[in-house]
Amino acid sequence: MHNLFHLIDLKLSIFGALFLLINVSGMEISLKIIGSVLFIGYTARRWYLMERKVKEFKNKNEDDE
Repeated sequence: MHNLFHLIDLKLSIFGALFLLINVSGMEISLKIIGSVLFIGYTARRWYLMERKVKEFKNKNEDDE
C-alpha cells in the first residue's frame, strides 16, 4: 500500500509537469483554472489524509501507555 502512494505521487508529478508545459504554451485559460483547482484539491486532500494518519497514530500511542 505504501508503494501505491509513491506511484500516485509520481503520476501527479508527471501531470504537474505536463500541465506546466501546457500553461507555458498558452492554452485556454479555462484549462489552466481547472488544472490549478485539481492540483490544489489533491494537495489539500493529501494534507488532510496525512494529518488524519498522524492523529490516529498519536491516539493509538496514547492508548498503549
